[in-house]
Amino acid sequence: MRETRYPVIIERTATSYSAYSPDVSGCAAVGDTIAETRRNFQDALAAHFEAMREIGEPVPEPSASVDYGREEDGRWWADIESMPGVMAYGDSRKLAVTAVRALALRVVADCIDHHEEIPASFETVFSIALANENDPKSGFRRS
Repeated sequence: MRETRYPVIIERTATSYSAYSPDVSGCAAVGDTIAETRRNFQDALAAHFEAMREIGEPVPEPSASVDYGREEDGRWWADIESMPGVMAYGDSRKLAVTAVRALALRVVADCIDHHEEIPASFETVFSIALANENDPKSGFRRS
């Protein structure tokens, strides 16, 4: 099975917030808060994909998706296909997916620490943090 999640970039504007995904051209949303903007973007994305299907256009694949499944012994596994070797197990699907995401972030953090190239599918995720670093309302904190 595959959990389909698209990277979403939420940016502060002069009066509100805007959101878009680099994986889905032509789809955007706005809102007064980050939470409202995220909800509005989810609704916009659903409507955008429905319109694409109606006119026969293919829905784009996300740049980084999580595949998951269950072993015969009951353990759940999850991996990120675009990052070879990034796989984790958990007692539930949610724990396995959470663990593989945490592992992926550790891999990327290790790349940063060692001045190595970040896998292309994850550069977008980190550009969000970097873009919001100077926005006090983003919650970004440098330790």
